[in-house]
Amino acid sequence: MDGVDSGTLVPSAPVSGTVTVQLPYLQYDGQVAINWSFSIPASGTYTDRIYYDVVTPVLTKQEVADIYSPETITDAEYAKSEAAVRHIINAHCGQSFGKWIGTWSVSGDTSNSLSLPARLLQVLNVNGETSDQYTIVGGGFNLRHYPYGVTESIKADIGTQQRSGVIYDPYSISKQRYETSRTYSIYGIWGYNSVPATVKEAAKLLINDYACEDAAYRDRYLTSMTAADWRIQFNAGAFIKTGNVRADQLLEPYVMERGWAVL
Repeated sequence: MDGVDSGTLVPSAPVSGTVTVQLPYLQYDGQVAINWSFSIPASGTYTDRIYYDVVTPVLTKQEVADIYSPETITDAEYAKSEAAVRHIINAHCGQSFGKWIGTWSVSGDTSNSLSLPARLLQVLNVNGETSDQYTIVGGGFNLRHYPYGVTESIKADIGTQQRSGVIYDPYSISKQRYETSRTYSIYGIWGYNSVPATVKEAAKLLINDYACEDAAYRDRYLTSMTAADWRIQFNAGAFIKTGNVRADQLLEPYVMERGWAVL
């Protein structure tokens, strides 16, 4: 097996038809491409390129096991339940809570601040150029450049300022910051250094919900069930957002406004 940047990795001997391999440490979330090379006796050698998603879990295996306590859970049970809850939270919030490195391209809107489609932890460069004057504001969702807009080389049409007569302060002339006709490619580190505590608490609530039998009924849009001596009926809120009002309240600060168009 060949990793894209890791050279050749040797898998273990097959156990019940399954081989395993240990990947090198991956610092950021993202997609990893692995080239599998294998031979089939009397058939030949084959190569297949498979892509795997590397993600930050919202809960550790121990945190999930504590909810099921005193029961223990297998790796497969943990992976299934954690992934289900993580996807619900990400879909509800419109963002994920891992950390990744990459480029987002956004358009300016004539303001002195760029609205970002994801949370920015560190800006590495803009349109390939670095500057120590960038400031991340708005909880990580806005990028400003101090003191006066973007740098000369990044600016689309900064033009020249000429005056005659009385000497004036050149910095008193405001430059138009981010042009609407310009696309800015922001290369940086995005996301969260760790999953926020309130997001974890919401995930625990949802794990507990989906560990209960009534989750199967809600997944099938069953609003009520009746037997001879009991009745279960769900509120309409069980079928919107995350389905848990307390989880919705915990996640509210992290719900992004819809309508982003990423270029």
